[in-house]
Amino acid sequence: AILSDYWEDFVKYDGLYLTDKLVPAMRDYLKAYPDDDLYGIVFDYEPYKPDTSKFQEYCDLLLPKAQIARQSGLAFEVTARGDYNSQGGADAVFEGTRGIYDILAKNVDGVILNAYWDTEAKIMDAVTNSVLSAALSNRCDVVVGVKASSTGKNHESFADNDKETMFAEMDKVFADLDAMKLPLDYGMSIDNVSDFFALAGDIPGGNGRNEGFEEGTCTVSFD
Repeated sequence: AILSDYWEDFVKYDGLYLTDKLVPAMRDYLKAYPDDDLYGIVFDYEPYKPDTSKFQEYCDLLLPKAQIARQSGLAFEVTARGDYNSQGGADAVFEGTRGIYDILAKNVDGVILNAYWDTEAKIMDAVTNSVLSAALSNRCDVVVGVKASSTGKNHESFADNDKETMFAEMDKVFADLDAMKLPLDYGMSIDNVSDFFALAGDIPGGNGRNEGFEEGTCTVSFD
């Protein structure tokens, strides 16, 4: 994962770290270790404020780099939020009811939709029709992201819950997604795993210890 903290550096160097260093290094690694589970890049930056210049900058700079990664055989996923259209910024730049979701879904392999709430109802409310419609029409995978660490605001994460409660709500979300019979891959992610482990209780269905659950991404810097 490339985190949002590095966006300014990404802009400064025109994203060349991604195309000139990271992509070749990952491609070479996978040639040497073809059975490894490493499959691609997640770009964790969300231009969610109603600022049209930020949306334009994001798409103009990042999405062409995403195509270079994909042409190299790597999956490229981005994070997003479920309220872009209600923010006003996306539709001011990209015409159409689905706004930025269409642009993203056409250019990446998967969208990780960060729905930072602590109940199935609020999480699914953030998984808007705009997101799913764009994903379906462009064969783009969807991952619903939930948060285990505190945001400082009530009900925006599972920080005040135990693991059993968190998994119960996630099970409901999976059931909702299953019922939609989506003809694409979908799943859920937790931000972040260390905070998840710190929650009270054990992983439901486990052996009483927090085993068999590991972080699925590594982070990189621009050093």
